[in-house]
Amino acid sequence: MTNTTSTPTVVGDAVARSPSPKSGFRALRLGAVLSAVWLAACGAPVSIAPDASDVVESQDATDVIAPRDAPPAADVAAASNGFRFVSSAPETCPSTDVDCASWPPSTAGTVTRMTSQETRDGRTRTRTFHVYVPSRVTGRVPLVVMLHGGAPSTSNAALEQLARSYDELADGRAVSWRRNTANCQLSLGSPPLYAQRFEDRAGQPCVAPMVSVTSSQPYILVLPDGVKDDPSDPASTNGQHWEDGRVPSPGQIGDAEHRDDVGFIDHVLEVLLLRPDVDPERVGLIGVSNGGMMAQRIACHAADPRTPRLGRIAAFSVQIAAMPEAIHRGLSGRELCPTRGDRAVSIAFFVANGVDTPQCARYGCSSPTINGDSRMPYGVAGGTYSVNSPDSGRVIAADDSHRRWVDYAVASGAGAPTLATTMEGVFTSVRTTTFAASPARVVVFETRGGVHGAQYSRNDFNSVARPVEFVLSYRINAAGVLRYEPAAGSFTGTW
Repeated sequence: MTNTTSTPTVVGDAVARSPSPKSGFRALRLGAVLSAVWLAACGAPVSIAPDASDVVESQDATDVIAPRDAPPAADVAAASNGFRFVSSAPETCPSTDVDCASWPPSTAGTVTRMTSQETRDGRTRTRTFHVYVPSRVTGRVPLVVMLHGGAPSTSNAALEQLARSYDELADGRAVSWRRNTANCQLSLGSPPLYAQRFEDRAGQPCVAPMVSVTSSQPYILVLPDGVKDDPSDPASTNGQHWEDGRVPSPGQIGDAEHRDDVGFIDHVLEVLLLRPDVDPERVGLIGVSNGGMMAQRIACHAADPRTPRLGRIAAFSVQIAAMPEAIHRGLSGRELCPTRGDRAVSIAFFVANGVDTPQCARYGCSSPTINGDSRMPYGVAGGTYSVNSPDSGRVIAADDSHRRWVDYAVASGAGAPTLATTMEGVFTSVRTTTFAASPARVVVFETRGGVHGAQYSRNDFNSVARPVEFVLSYRINAAGVLRYEPAAGSFTGTW
């Protein structure tokens, strides 16, 4: 888009949650957290002393709701599971695993490392997330949560997102990029590396024009960390993953799950929604690849009273990711994603296809292949496919992933759907489904010849600005009333 004017496992209906016996203590506990966050905003390191009795629980024994759509054997997390905020401290670039050239300058904003503890089945582990607050923030601003994709051991997957311009849009710096023209376009490249370059119609190298985009809307950027892989897993690279609902769990051995990543994101929001500079009505969540599958799993819990902060997420952007089969069908102990909720979910998908993608029972084959983006299958409606990566797992077809949220909206009272299709650039079609009785939208950006990675859009559009624009376009109040307020007006340039 070019603008020169600067334009319950709820499965079922939401149920009112009765006050927990711990609610009085929780209010005191959260008061301490608020003080900590205030200090963190001022750059002071803070710590909250551990207390075995003060776990902010993601689930209470009195809160378990019988799943309506889940299979009878659906597993329900133990009541002992929970999270506790521990400390925060200013953060500088950890040069050992992050390209410090992409770290935001101190004049643009500050990064704070937040540390919490998760207790699950008698085991305690440290969980961390990073918060970038631009210097230009005044008053209340949106909160944007970015979930990283699976990453090798050589990097910090969350902080590497700072190299993808999410921080630059947040703090008002210009993001420069090259956009396709009629005579100079980003090529597909050749397998297995798909080294892309700009070529003219004769296949000769060319230079596409440099364009830029800026946003006048500041937002606070949150970068949570997935958990390190199990080093005893033969397929492990000792990287970081989210337990996105696939079986086996990415980076782990066996079908069992090892932590509560859904509860962790709920906890992150519980802490950050206390900040006086966060607008609680404007929370967006973005995920890419493994993080995009995790984003869909989180959306499945938007009406779950055991994770009430997830209901404050106004919109989701999912990049190069389909829905895991296990949560689509409720398999292997994974929760079944609901078929309806108390409201429609606003969600945008950014997918690529037209690339032969190996289908391996075990990772490493070159054939047979299916239509996809070289790693994530696109497939055919009704099918299930293996992800072409060491962590594998099966997903449903892309069209089924998208249609699921249209059907969810209709079943949740959004009214009759209307589909409109437009073209964006050279290779990308945009399918937008709107609803007669809801401002929610289900949007699909589908790029022909896009490859799994940062350039999945094949430079038809900016692959950071568009997902951010979508989540900034929605707000939801405490009563659950959703509003659509197009954010395009806050962007200037080409995106």
